[in-house]
Amino acid sequence: MRTIVVRLALCAFALVPRLLGRPLGSSWIELTYPFNNETIYWPGDPTFKLTTTFDNYTSDGYYLFMSVISAPEHGGTHLDAPRHYAKGKWSTDEIPLDRLIGPAIKIDISSKAAEVKFILQSINGQNTK
Repeated sequence: MRTIVVRLALCAFALVPRLLGRPLGSSWIELTYPFNNETIYWPGDPTFKLTTTFDNYTSDGYYLFMSVISAPEHGGTHLDAPRHYAKGKWSTDEIPLDRLIGPAIKIDISSKAAEVKFILQSINGQNTK
């Protein structure tokens, strides 16, 4: 019963702005996280790797820093394009921007996050951590 009440409340919050014809105080919410050695990847995939390829002065006397980033596609905050699951469908660069932006509700459960224990499992069911 409690789940039904929560779902109805969420639906109401989503529909009220549309019924009123205006947003209730819209703002952008940044959902990305940095790619680094702490980024979570699909179990079994290699991890993030940053390799410096040049860190010196050029023969013309200009300082230049260059590096190569290597990371699996299923890590951190990311978008799975339709092409990932269906041949001939949109790749990420082909998805119209208006398909990626829309109304949402932010529910802050950060105070509860420390209480939850997550166990990552590989595809064969073995615990990875």
